[in-house]
Amino acid sequence: MNLSQIKWILFATLVAAAPCPFYMFAVAGLLPLPHIAALAFAPVFPIVVLVRLLHVVAYVALFRWFSRAAAYRIYSLSVGRRSLVFAGVLLAFLLLSLMPIYGGGENLGAGGGHFDNLYAYYREHLYLPLLHAWRSGRLPV
Repeated sequence: MNLSQIKWILFATLVAAAPCPFYMFAVAGLLPLPHIAALAFAPVFPIVVLVRLLHVVAYVALFRWFSRAAAYRIYSLSVGRRSLVFAGVLLAFLLLSLMPIYGGGENLGAGGGHFDNLYAYYREHLYLPLLHAWRSGRLPV
């Protein structure tokens, strides 16, 4: 596995599975980056769209930097250790995605809010609304 492959696989894993703290006027919760990007295209006030797009740009830049730094670090290891460490990093993200930490709501400090694992969160907030919009003929263009 070469350096470029390691870097882009790590970046894709971070984009898909890393829990990103999302702030508007209060803490909105830990959301996956694709959901923040989908929120950015909702028809709301321009300042809200700007804040959401700033989140997306900041996280993409952070994930690119982190994946590049981690890829160089992993690639500097010997071939056998490189594969083992890379598999360990991907396994850590898989295990993280199974934890019910994605979501948010009001009064997060007092246990309020709704939290799911990554797969349930994607199904509930991205897949089902788009499926319903597709079936009713109201897909956003």
